[in-house]
Amino acid sequence: MITNYFTLRALCKELVVLRRSVIREVYSQFKNQLFITARREAEDAGFTICISVDPKFGYCFMRSELRRAKKNSVDLVADAVGCSIDDVSVLPFERILKFDLSNNSSLLVKLFDTAENNVLLINEHRVITESFKHNKSLDGKLFEESKRFQPRDLADESACMQSLVESSQKNALLALKHYLPSLGTILAREILCRASIDEELRPNQITASGAKKIFEELRSVTEGTYQLAPKIYQDQKGKRVFSFMDLRHLKDWESESFASVNEGVRAFVQSAQPEKSGMSKEEQLKSQLGLQVQQLKRSLEKMNREIGQGDRSGEYEHIGKLLTANIHRMQKGLREIVLQDPAQDGGDVTIALESHLPPAQNAARYYEKAKNSRVAYEELRRRKERAVHELSKTETLLEKLSGSAAGADIKELMKKDETLVKLSREQSGDLPPFRIFQIVGGYEVWVGKNSANNDELTLRYAKPHDLWFHARGVGGSHTVLKTDRSVKPPKEAISQAASIAAYYSKMRSASNVPVAYCERKYIRKPKGAPPGTVILERETVIFVQPRLPQNYPIQ
Repeated sequence: MITNYFTLRALCKELVVLRRSVIREVYSQFKNQLFITARREAEDAGFTICISVDPKFGYCFMRSELRRAKKNSVDLVADAVGCSIDDVSVLPFERILKFDLSNNSSLLVKLFDTAENNVLLINEHRVITESFKHNKSLDGKLFEESKRFQPRDLADESACMQSLVESSQKNALLALKHYLPSLGTILAREILCRASIDEELRPNQITASGAKKIFEELRSVTEGTYQLAPKIYQDQKGKRVFSFMDLRHLKDWESESFASVNEGVRAFVQSAQPEKSGMSKEEQLKSQLGLQVQQLKRSLEKMNREIGQGDRSGEYEHIGKLLTANIHRMQKGLREIVLQDPAQDGGDVTIALESHLPPAQNAARYYEKAKNSRVAYEELRRRKERAVHELSKTETLLEKLSGSAAGADIKELMKKDETLVKLSREQSGDLPPFRIFQIVGGYEVWVGKNSANNDELTLRYAKPHDLWFHARGVGGSHTVLKTDRSVKPPKEAISQAASIAAYYSKMRSASNVPVAYCERKYIRKPKGAPPGTVILERETVIFVQPRLPQNYPIQ
């Protein structure tokens, strides 16, 4: 949502600090990206406006003055250089930022998230004199604003409410987006959430009071009377969303707050594309370490909540014993049974059953749940210990990196510290796109992240004599122990690699898992088989406990 109209409007209120600053240079050093450096006459340092007109990832934010690359950069928009910035605004209900310049021209930053993304220089007659993209075809053409939505439409409450209720759209969410396209899906959902309206409700089912609530929340957004709360939200699958205001409908997502909209947009961009956001290598490493600290803290908070709920193995084992003692009262087909519990002074307890299982198997199921719960709880405690260690290590490293003087000291630290070396390799694209662990003997274990990634690991990256592992008979990640053809890895390394494969399988909570392994040259993929599906032509099976090594993944 970093290019949403309302985000850009909130951003403009912060970019007014650019007023009266003089544009020193306009250049590009990455495809689809433009950098504008501006500085006030009496100041030694200035600002850099970072702009991306990539159709898939457009953005605009401000940062401290950026050091321009010595090579592979080109000067652009020469007529804007030397002009002062008089004002910064956003065109009404459009995703177009406007920088008014002292020579009566304007720089327009179009952020539509389409091929129309562009930066245009227009003169006082609204004629395009230069454009970042398609300059030859756009030069001399008249720039015309879209009139899709007029602000006065929001002043008529009854007309707005009637338009929503009588909409031809199939539900309330689509009706609201159709009425004000500038909202986008996320803000439209938030407005309906705050108005307590089900987004799947048909427009003609919206009551007058419901439509009034929608209008009030809509007006709060359009008039800017909401409380500013810039945040990046992230769900369990890693999907991330930026918002300038609190999103109540995403209350279950993890969130990180920022002091300003500009800082929030910048953090969102830098975490997604650090190498193209105008950051030095040192800044990229600091940013990545900072993100790791935040992620580890959030993980620890979640682990502490889960540990606080306690180990439920005793509860499940008690239920198993209770069912066993009353096995004569059970029969196949029951979904639940009510039994007297001596542990509760003879009070009744309702126990859920699987209707397709016979009585003995239902009781055994709770014993198995008790066993799995005990194993999972112990694994959770071990994960917490590793996370605490990793957090301390990362915070110390970030402190060292931040405390080092610029230049030589930082470069020296980056050469000596193993973690920074690995992060630097990752940023440079020297590390493959898998989970990577270092185990006993200095061996590396590579682990696939999904089905397609498994195929890439096995079929493209693994060498013929590397050892390939997979939990036997269940879904899981392809795991490869990188080997030297002339040296056979020790048994401990094979055991550790097998434990990692078991951990990244559907038998993670089991105490003893069969893992098959063989050399990569004995793995083949049948023609037309789904991603991640392979056949082992020979195998050795080893039984291990699912476990990660003490070292966190390199990647």
